[in-house]
Amino acid sequence: MTDLLQVLPDFETRPFTHLLPSLDKALITTNDLLTLDAQHVAKRAQLPAGELRKLVDAVVPALHRQLGFGGATAAEDAFSAALGNPADSWKCISTLDPELDAALGGGIPPGYLVEVTGESGAGKTQLLLTLLLAVQLPAPLGLSKTAVYISTEAVLSTTRLAQLLSSHPALQKLPPDERPSLAKVLAIQTPDLESQEHILRYQLPVAIKKHDVGLVILDSVAANYRAEFDKKGAGNGAASMAKRGTQLVQLGALLRELARTEGIAVVVANQVADRFTKPPSAPNSNAVSRNTSTNSQGTRDNTPRPSNPAQSMPASQFDDSVLLSPDPLALDHQQRWFTGWGDIAHEAPHFLKTPSLGLVWTNQLACRIALIKKPVFASRAPLIHTVNGQDQWNEQEETHISKWRRWVKIVFAPWTPPTEGRGLEFEITRQVSRLALNPVVTASLLYILTKGPDSLRTRLTNRFAALRDPSRYATIIRALKWCLALGLLKSVNKTLNHLALNNYRLKSSLAQWQWDKEIAVVTGGCSGIGALIVKRLVNKGVTVAILDVQQLPPELQGCTVSTWNVREGAQLTLCTDAHIKFYACDITSPSAVAATASRIKKELGSPSILVNNAGILSAHTILATTPEYLRKIFDVNVLSNWTTVQAFLPDMIAQNRGHVVTVASAASYISVAGMADYCATKGAVLAFHEGLNQELRLSYNAPNVLTTSIHPNWVRTPLLAPLEHELARRGAVITEPADVADAVASQIFSCRGAQVFVPDAAGRSALIRALPNWAQEGIRMGVAKTITESVKIGGM
Repeated sequence: MTDLLQVLPDFETRPFTHLLPSLDKALITTNDLLTLDAQHVAKRAQLPAGELRKLVDAVVPALHRQLGFGGATAAEDAFSAALGNPADSWKCISTLDPELDAALGGGIPPGYLVEVTGESGAGKTQLLLTLLLAVQLPAPLGLSKTAVYISTEAVLSTTRLAQLLSSHPALQKLPPDERPSLAKVLAIQTPDLESQEHILRYQLPVAIKKHDVGLVILDSVAANYRAEFDKKGAGNGAASMAKRGTQLVQLGALLRELARTEGIAVVVANQVADRFTKPPSAPNSNAVSRNTSTNSQGTRDNTPRPSNPAQSMPASQFDDSVLLSPDPLALDHQQRWFTGWGDIAHEAPHFLKTPSLGLVWTNQLACRIALIKKPVFASRAPLIHTVNGQDQWNEQEETHISKWRRWVKIVFAPWTPPTEGRGLEFEITRQVSRLALNPVVTASLLYILTKGPDSLRTRLTNRFAALRDPSRYATIIRALKWCLALGLLKSVNKTLNHLALNNYRLKSSLAQWQWDKEIAVVTGGCSGIGALIVKRLVNKGVTVAILDVQQLPPELQGCTVSTWNVREGAQLTLCTDAHIKFYACDITSPSAVAATASRIKKELGSPSILVNNAGILSAHTILATTPEYLRKIFDVNVLSNWTTVQAFLPDMIAQNRGHVVTVASAASYISVAGMADYCATKGAVLAFHEGLNQELRLSYNAPNVLTTSIHPNWVRTPLLAPLEHELARRGAVITEPADVADAVASQIFSCRGAQVFVPDAAGRSALIRALPNWAQEGIRMGVAKTITESVKIGGM
């Protein structure tokens, strides 16, 4: 057969040697043998149908064993021996970044074919070079083996690899004899498909055994296919694509077999292309199509959708265009779940990418890691320029890319769940600024350059030419003194902030907390940030009681509703997951909250964690705000904090242990046009939180009851979608809901109180009151213009 030994390299062919030549001559593939009728195949190959059925009966069990069910094969035994017992030791190749390793479930495990995809400059090469060094480290960071780097375009950048080896913080901590070596990285270049096939099929298996290889990197997998098939033009496009698809299946089978039988990790880099999407429908036609749908029984449902987004169904990860696709089985609809782009609501179409080589190649992979980058724009101020001898003011505002933001996303993998939202944000940096403000580093350098041993000073001056210039030497000494002073000031300020927000206690109360026995109450936990907070608490073993008026989302469902009801409509829903309890409760009703709190204490026990997360927002001018909505937004955003604290705080005070988290906003410090009601509520909730912190210390004598306020800036929500382009153009950082949830969970698990800004730069909003009035008004006016020019505000 044409591909039997490629699909099943260990298949025993001796009983069927009399059949294979005829099958090869008739171009019968393994797929044909399994899917076509035996009589049809026998007629094509001119073979007895009974003999072909025997071959089919032998191939099917062999495929089953290769896919992981049925009896073990010799290859599987070799794979298990190479990997060891997974129950005893889960071996991975670390990325040398703790957060990225956590997202990957420990790192890149051997035995799998993994793809790293992203556009140019996203950080693919940086990640691959790090893996080349990490595989040489002993467990748990690596496999203590060598690496093979196969390049299809540029040769291996040994200069960059050497820089990474000499500057990476994780590698600098190791003793010199334990650090990776460039000598344990084998590199070869494959300029075309013919040489690539020969190297992978014949030379690579020998090199793996000879050099004890644990990692093979192919960078990049798409380059040679583009060179071979794009040059042929579009005249024979269908046949060319079919041929390429067959070759991709063969390549995937070969790499997977190498990973499985040799117990190595195979990582391939892939390129991306721009995704062209259909333009959005007109508003009127879109509204009609959304208001009229067909259910599974074929009947039509004309139930109107709510016109107000705030009254619509709970927010989910996907927008309406995803959920109401006209053709849910179309590739354009399905690819958002396996490409890494398009699965986030309200993402701009021009940022969407598609990994190269299509669906055929995707089906060969065990894991896909997408590296995403987006520009951050900064505006240049208008300039005065000369035209015909006269100075003129250039009114046209120019923008430029000031920096790039990068995320890494686990799209799919068999050993770890996919990354939520946009992914884990990362930076490629040499950490110069952190080192410059590290008092230990600057003090050590100052000591060596001024009073240290001559031998150390000589080594530094020989290494850095600037130290041999007397004038520049004096400048460097002054700069180090300033950095030392600023670093000390920063450290002292950080320590004082921590003391002030933790009742002047340096020691953490971590020993008092047992997460599998803690009970948390989260308001607004059925959607958005609240649902993400619930997931993070549950993952730590915390039992969470959700208070919300919305229905429990699908990812938290699997529930049965009890018959218990109380006045004001509080109702308990018991979930099959023992860590999640849902209470349909109107938190603006004191009687409903009191009844629900009583039920929680009876069913679960006294909560030790309270997260006041619920909040609403709608853009209105002051004159357009109705009294009903004004009462509603203050009830939800402010007064509900009083109600829940009055219900749950007394038990925390009695035990002198607890944590109250208030999700406020950067709007607590700055008020702008069109959002005066929302800003007023967030300013009020900050005042409430600060007063609570003081009363716990002065009135209740409960120093171990912690308080934390969270202040996110611009969070990616449906309401923010019209603002995204303008905010990006002005250089604003848009925060993901997952980032806010991470900040809440991290602060709870640290067992410390704090005032947290998300991102850190949002803390600058707290400084606005220290500025002169003209500067304050300038900032407010700039923010207000961004909002009013991009969003339809009621009353404007």
